[in-house]
Amino acid sequence: MTKTELSDNMIEFLLKKVGGKEALREDYYRDRIGQMTRKRIRIGTLLDEAEQEGWLDFLKKLSVSELVNIAHGSTESSATSHKANKDSGRGSRMTTAMIRELQDSVISFLKDNPWTSVSEISAAVHVPSKKLGPHLRKMIDKKLIQSQGERVKTRYATPEAKR
Repeated sequence: MTKTELSDNMIEFLLKKVGGKEALREDYYRDRIGQMTRKRIRIGTLLDEAEQEGWLDFLKKLSVSELVNIAHGSTESSATSHKANKDSGRGSRMTTAMIRELQDSVISFLKDNPWTSVSEISAAVHVPSKKLGPHLRKMIDKKLIQSQGERVKTRYATPEAKR
């Protein structure tokens, strides 16, 4: 194996670890927004920068609460946020609106990525797998999603997905 092939394989491995190119791209955008909000820039400037850098669509899809969270420093990558959340002890309870938003994010992700593992879903929706598991079980009970497999090999999909 050449050095180039090894480098390509390592990059591919790292991308899988963080949830893929899209998750990495979103983490980068969140970090960029965090950097800019800590500089106390105006919203118009944020929108202009987002348009110039090509992530305006991402910014427009964020809810106000997500933007506030990013501005308050929850911008680390999904890989590091999992460790930080684990180390920080017990978190606060989620509101009904936050749970609905999480469920919508999971369903939206699973429509495009059926039969996905909890770790991949976790990276995509930026919630630690330990916190996500109980929500997935409730979603299964409500028939919002389905699962196949046991324990580590469990895969999740929307009800209309075929295996």
